[in-house]
Amino acid sequence: MLLLGNTSPQGSGVNGNSDTQVTNPSPTQLAISRGAITPAPAASTGFAISEFSAVTAWTFDPSLVGAALTPTAGTVYAMRMRAVLPTATNLACYIGATAGTLTTAQNFLSLVACSGDATRAAGVQVGITADQTANWGTAGVRSAAMTGGPFTVTVGAYYWLLMLMNYSVTGTTWGRNQNLFGALANFGMSATTNMRCATNVTAVSALPSPLVVASNVATGTEFWGAVT
Repeated sequence: MLLLGNTSPQGSGVNGNSDTQVTNPSPTQLAISRGAITPAPAASTGFAISEFSAVTAWTFDPSLVGAALTPTAGTVYAMRMRAVLPTATNLACYIGATAGTLTTAQNFLSLVACSGDATRAAGVQVGITADQTANWGTAGVRSAAMTGGPFTVTVGAYYWLLMLMNYSVTGTTWGRNQNLFGALANFGMSATTNMRCATNVTAVSALPSPLVVASNVATGTEFWGAVT
């Protein structure tokens, strides 16, 4: 840690007014000058991520998953989250009931940029999984690698997890938090560019790339998902 312009309370004639370096066993040092810390500490995500979890991002704390819901077939759901680690390899969701029959080659997760990514504009795809029809046939947390990963993401930036399920009669279910009002789930985040919970295109068999951000529509359904 480097203290800049450190002033002795006894005056410069006693201990001197100078920069003071405090040895830190970490390879990363913080510079503190006139109350400003460089680099700035990461702001709160709003969604508690344990320092022991090794999770890059999640839509909300998984302990808040209180039920599961079958999504509308062919509808793209966009769940916003904030990256706290720089690597994205896998995408995950929670599968509840598995009695439904999914349509082969039409079930996917993808990660797209929302805001703050150092190299990607909003809506640009980071990565996408292979078809999840078989993987979502088993209950529990289901994780899948993004094709071509791992990918670098920007710590502190926001991303959307895109989710798509297709079925002819009955689908499986995704773990969720509330399922009430879009205005509540997106309180303070009503613009299409920063919605926390949204639907996008409907009646599709594949995830869009890039995502047309202007097509986001607020939804009250908060599905759980994560990036690892």
